[in-house]
Amino acid sequence: MKKIPFLCLIFLVSCQLMPSRITANPFVPQLDGFDFGQSCPHGCWLGINPGVTTADEAKAILQTSNQIDKTQYLISDEGIYAVWKPENFKTTCEIRIQFENGLVQSLIVSNMEYTINDFVRVLGEPDLIRIKVQRAIVDSVAYSIYFSSKRVMIGVLFSGWTGPDPSDTNLMVWLNVEPDLSTPPVDWGDSQPWLGYGHIKDYLPGVVIPTQDATPNPSQGEIPIP
Repeated sequence: MKKIPFLCLIFLVSCQLMPSRITANPFVPQLDGFDFGQSCPHGCWLGINPGVTTADEAKAILQTSNQIDKTQYLISDEGIYAVWKPENFKTTCEIRIQFENGLVQSLIVSNMEYTINDFVRVLGEPDLIRIKVQRAIVDSVAYSIYFSSKRVMIGVLFSGWTGPDPSDTNLMVWLNVEPDLSTPPVDWGDSQPWLGYGHIKDYLPGVVIPTQDATPNPSQGEIPIP
């Protein structure tokens, strides 16, 4: 799967605006709504298992869940858009589910309040990173990391100039996708090996790194377009 047009279309109107290596920790609290156990090879969300759950089953799960806003719910032959209110979150998350041949092919959860490190401690080290400077009034760094064993990708729209940081939040999480997934309007850059947190100069050779963090507040502006 190289393109996800239905997901990308909704994404365009829905996005809001210490370096160390961390290994998997079995004592980390489970990520609410997610399951990365053996029965969920590509990760599950609210019991929806990409590649296994049928489109009809996914519809039934969302329609009966008390965590789904029934006033903001769109469905088509290609997939579903929904708004999810996790029990422990202050804000809502947006869900986009892609159908293919009657099955849930992939899904994305955006506006997650978890941190990058919350997922890394559960999934272990990612294999790849795609990172690029997003040019705007105030430049920032956007990146995504990829876990090949799970086909999971996690994106961060606004990160500081110290490099990928374990505390980066406001995440987008894709389940069952290829590492070269392209999601407008964000250009994640080319894939390269994950070196761990920090390493901003290694990830962005030739880029002048500001001496002070210049990460913009997403609430004060639009997503920067490269």
